[in-house]
Amino acid sequence: MVFKSLAVFYLIGFLTATKLKRNDLADVMWGLAFIIIAFNLTSNPIALTMVSAWGLRLSIHIGLRFLKHNNEDQRYKSFREKWGKWQALGSFFQVFLLQSVLSIIVSLPIFYYPSISDFNTLNYLGCFIFLIGFVIELIADKQLKDFIKNSKTKGGLCKIGLWNYSRHPNYFGEVLLWIGFYISSLSQNTPLITILGPLTISFLILKVSGVPMTEKFMEKRKGFKEYKKTTSKFIPWFKK
Repeated sequence: MVFKSLAVFYLIGFLTATKLKRNDLADVMWGLAFIIIAFNLTSNPIALTMVSAWGLRLSIHIGLRFLKHNNEDQRYKSFREKWGKWQALGSFFQVFLLQSVLSIIVSLPIFYYPSISDFNTLNYLGCFIFLIGFVIELIADKQLKDFIKNSKTKGGLCKIGLWNYSRHPNYFGEVLLWIGFYISSLSQNTPLITILGPLTISFLILKVSGVPMTEKFMEKRKGFKEYKKTTSKFIPWFKK
């Protein structure tokens, strides 16, 4: 049932994105996909609350940005240029089908999530770690949003709040919350394969679409070299 629901969800997304010529719609759908997966796989209210809170917040955050801009995100524009006349196939396979597969892999802990009656101290510790990561991501995104809205700091580097201790505190919060979710899902019957969930999201953020792409954009900003020398790349820490 979960695969059918996810297939319908992403097919609708692909058709809508094709009509709008905006594959960045996939970014809005990312968080919602996990909510669909969670409600198909577990009845544990703690897991459903964590996934729903994270997924809705992320989709609303990205969705507002999606509605604000009339043009497709630059990352997806570059994809279109590479695809040429095969844009429809490229969009289907490289964006929507790939994202659906990745969402399943990251969601592996949900497949084996224990019932709330089986929760122990380790599970609750995982929930606490998830909460810390969620709050860090929430605060970092809010601080960055306020910085961007400030006309006096337009075109500069965000160094306020958490951004003074990490160049990517929002991504750190994202990785931390998924590690916490994985820990909260552990039980005697949890297969080792579920660790691919937090490992996959960590790899994507640290090596593929998160930190590397953002760093490439930040390099164009004045003062980035100094910011890079003095500020931790990922884990919030004191200035060098």
